[in-house]
Amino acid sequence: MIKKIVLTVLFIIMIGMGAAYIGLRIWFKTEINQICGYAMSRYEGDKIEALIALLDDDDQSLKTKNNAIWALGKLNDQRALPTLRRLQTGNECNHSLFVCQRELEKAINNLEGRGIDILTFR
Repeated sequence: MIKKIVLTVLFIIMIGMGAAYIGLRIWFKTEINQICGYAMSRYEGDKIEALIALLDDDDQSLKTKNNAIWALGKLNDQRALPTLRRLQTGNECNHSLFVCQRELEKAINNLEGRGIDILTFR
């Protein structure tokens, strides 16, 4: 009897984790599509090229650039690496002056295969 209860609870937990994973993938993909759509409406090229151009535009806010960095890390396209590396300051985050260094590090690690992010997209 206890074995059956334990197995039922484990099954419910696994279903819940699967639903959470699917929900996160849908949410992340929606966010990525919005960020890419914004970039592609302002810059030429595919989504990666548009996001890179956004990062190079001094008229874009740091928040918008941080969103682009996050999206590039999730999209896992090697073309973004030179731009992301160039944005690294080697210092701790200073969100009032520079893009988020932690987000840059996560994106670069993901692109270099050192990340543990299971929610990446191609």
